[in-house]
Amino acid sequence: MTSDPASGLTKRERAGRARRGISGVVRDATHQTEPVACIFCQRTKKLSREHLWPQWVLGLIEKESRPGNVPHSIEPHDRDPRRFLAPLFSATLKAVCEDCNNGWMSDIEAEAKPYAAPLITGEEGQLLDLDAQWALARWAYLKVLLLERVDKRQRLLPPDRYRVLYDSLDDPVLPSTASIFIAAHDGDLYGQYQHRGLTRRGGSKVELFVGTFTVGHLVLQVIENVSGDPRAISPEREKEIAGQMSGSWLFRPPFTWPPGLALTDSGLAVFAGPTP
Repeated sequence: MTSDPASGLTKRERAGRARRGISGVVRDATHQTEPVACIFCQRTKKLSREHLWPQWVLGLIEKESRPGNVPHSIEPHDRDPRRFLAPLFSATLKAVCEDCNNGWMSDIEAEAKPYAAPLITGEEGQLLDLDAQWALARWAYLKVLLLERVDKRQRLLPPDRYRVLYDSLDDPVLPSTASIFIAAHDGDLYGQYQHRGLTRRGGSKVELFVGTFTVGHLVLQVIENVSGDPRAISPEREKEIAGQMSGSWLFRPPFTWPPGLALTDSGLAVFAGPTP
């Protein structure tokens, strides 16, 4: 079988690499021949391919002996949901420059780790004060921004959200358009991610973006007002779920983990899919 002189791969190998897509490698700026700007600082620099999840997260999950494929879903407002199985936390992304990846993004990981690690492994009794909530909220927002890049055909967040985060690094705030929610989880969906767009009933314009991910026993959710309209719709929670989550990180007084009863897998599905 002949091979491509440029890549050294056979036609079959090239086709297989293209099919892998989301399950192994997120194909973003990888195959660009022209210089590509970092999604955060927007400078044209060398982009680094990195795993979306750091080794410390993988180590915590591996301790529970939970390998294999886990469910993911992307649910745009204007087309059928895309649901699939993918290896646990295996995706990589080449859309961020080395300076951002090894600088402030690494700092966010380091700041969140001591607070997130015991929640991931299900340790109860952790006090989440404002410092802890801030670290977890910023970590959640960063992760959802990166995970939203997983499938370039179904992106719902405006590109400027990446720059907004970058420009606010010196201030202890997240964009005023974002709310962060947190919940405990006890079930088999220990590594799932999904995002969806919410519109008004009968409408076609996405007003809210909802991104939710689970890491072990920790669930974090970002709800972003992508319309820019302060009168945008608000998501409604099912009554049985409303008591099992904390409020927005910005207005929540210190509390002891968990904030309520842990979500089951069926409860997680409801939590991840609030209705307009």
